[in-house]
Amino acid sequence: MKTHPSVAAALVGLTVASLALAGCSSAKFVEEKLPEASAFRTGSCAAAADNTLALGEFSRRNRTVKKLSDADRTELKTRQTGLVDLRPTLEADLKDPVEQLIVAVGFVRIRADSNTYTPNLLSDVDKARRQVQAVCVA
Repeated sequence: MKTHPSVAAALVGLTVASLALAGCSSAKFVEEKLPEASAFRTGSCAAAADNTLALGEFSRRNRTVKKLSDADRTELKTRQTGLVDLRPTLEADLKDPVEQLIVAVGFVRIRADSNTYTPNLLSDVDKARRQVQAVCVA
């Protein structure tokens, strides 16, 4: 069966458009006061508190910044590594939320390194941060 050139072109166009939209975040920033680290329950929540809250501050501080600085990239790497290091000690209810936060930060880092970063990606980091916070703060 032969494919008509205009059909093939349309399929290619749809594929490219869907790939472009796949990296777009639909999450919105939620304006809220971040809790103190001391509000996080003891155990692995307390261990994750500093990095989790720092990523919340980072997201808010940079949510309109079009290009992350080298210092910003270093901070993301440091915070992500801190969370990765906690993986073996995480309590069961915290594993998935922390993993989602690690992944969201990783996606921002990849996009920043490939010069395809957009500030709306930080809303995914903030959403994942809120999930960690929901588990850890009563």
